[in-house]
Amino acid sequence: MICLLAISCSPEADQHDTAPSCQDGSPPDEWYPDADADGYGIPWGSTISCEPPAGTAPEVGDCDDDDPSIHPGAPELCDGIDNDCNPALGDEASFTTADGQVVPLSERLATGSADEPLLVRLAAPGRLELCAGTWFASLDISADVEVVGAGSGVTTLDAAYEGPVVPIGSDTVTSLRGLTLQGGRADYGGGIAAWARSTVVIDDVPLRDDVAGECGGGLYALDAAGEILNSTITESASSSHGGGAGVGSALCLVGGSWDIESSTITENFTRSDNDGNSGGEVGAIVVSAGEFSISNSEVSDNSAADGTGGLLCSDASLDISGSVFSGNESDSADAPHPEYYNLHAIYADNCSGTIADSLVMSNFGGGVFVAGSTFSIDRTVVKENLADECAGGIYVSGGSDVELTGSSVTGNAAACGGGLAVADSVCRMTDTVVEANEASGTGGGMVIAYESSVEIDGGRIAGNAAAAGGGAYLATADDIQGDQLESRDADWGIDDGDNTPSDVAIQGLDDAYAYGEAASFTCDSTGCR
Repeated sequence: MICLLAISCSPEADQHDTAPSCQDGSPPDEWYPDADADGYGIPWGSTISCEPPAGTAPEVGDCDDDDPSIHPGAPELCDGIDNDCNPALGDEASFTTADGQVVPLSERLATGSADEPLLVRLAAPGRLELCAGTWFASLDISADVEVVGAGSGVTTLDAAYEGPVVPIGSDTVTSLRGLTLQGGRADYGGGIAAWARSTVVIDDVPLRDDVAGECGGGLYALDAAGEILNSTITESASSSHGGGAGVGSALCLVGGSWDIESSTITENFTRSDNDGNSGGEVGAIVVSAGEFSISNSEVSDNSAADGTGGLLCSDASLDISGSVFSGNESDSADAPHPEYYNLHAIYADNCSGTIADSLVMSNFGGGVFVAGSTFSIDRTVVKENLADECAGGIYVSGGSDVELTGSSVTGNAAACGGGLAVADSVCRMTDTVVEANEASGTGGGMVIAYESSVEIDGGRIAGNAAAAGGGAYLATADDIQGDQLESRDADWGIDDGDNTPSDVAIQGLDDAYAYGEAASFTCDSTGCR
């Protein structure tokens, strides 16, 4: 008997026709010779074994086992070599039509230059494959098209500021993957412009150095739907309404539905126009009149000449989870931030949604502003944000209804309401920490103004400091009815952790109120009890 398996065998096993197995009971695997150790082997000379023999790979299909840069899935380099072991597509840029015809494009694309970029019109359904290199071209898409590059750090489309890089027409389905888009310029959407009823998936696509005269230096979308995945939008600019999304330098998303996931939006900015007029209301993202989500992403170091550096939500639904907003600045004209202009990193105007498991930190202009909106803020840290007016951390105003659960508001600073300011709104806090915030005027921890109601259930309000009302300051009027502040079993600090100069102060009253651990009380314009 000849045994070809690298496991024990016996005549009895042959007689009973029993299939061989490894010690764990699983069948052995087939291993292929892999001389160049690129993870892909050749089909001849394979070995069946429970353990991988030296110099083998579990995958087959290598068309050059002497070169580790050549294997299935490798980027095509347009070098006359079949780098990805896919001879059907050859080694050049190509467009494959829906019926399987392959149209070579490398020679045509090579005619584009920085002085005169090429315009490629894709008016029929199909798949465009671009190999490595920088192509001075833009793609005008008016059909269902998939565009695939060799990788975001390998393939680049550069429009040389002669137009948008990828304009996408209405009623189309487009996928962009594995390429960098740069050097776009348009009034709306310098990098990508997606129009009504289009569906767009953007995956591993850096958008950089794109410019919009009005809105969305990186991406502008009107009544479209899409996803932005594993991508970076950076160094995009706009003059009028931000550089990125909506009225922003990076992204401008108006209507429709968009999900932003595992992406980074950083160092985008707005600027004055050619006539010196100040413009650019949002440094990074604008979302309006639609449904939007941002998850596991970073929005950082963006700036606006005349507005919020981070995100503006207007008349929309917005859910933020697992994300970081940091270092965004509301007034780039006077950088490095001599004044912390009061437009916060996340600005929600007539929006509904959530901020969960996120970090809002070190933004100049404040952390979160909610006006006329309903929001829940869960398990989120709002820390070390600065505002020159009110609410370094969170501003709740204009009839908003906001609930904080398991969150912390710490180390923020402003003229009033170092941690929070609540004006004509309802704010409920459960197991939330408001600590070590500062106000040069009133309300180190929080200011409660006008017809507002703040309910605090558990949690901690301690170590805050202000000229008056270290923990909380009630700015009210005699004709306002009902309790403005209610504390239930909350810790208001003692000894070194106490609020300075008092836990609670009320406008027009000389009394200052001090509490301790597990304190329950209510306050209105007449006092606390």
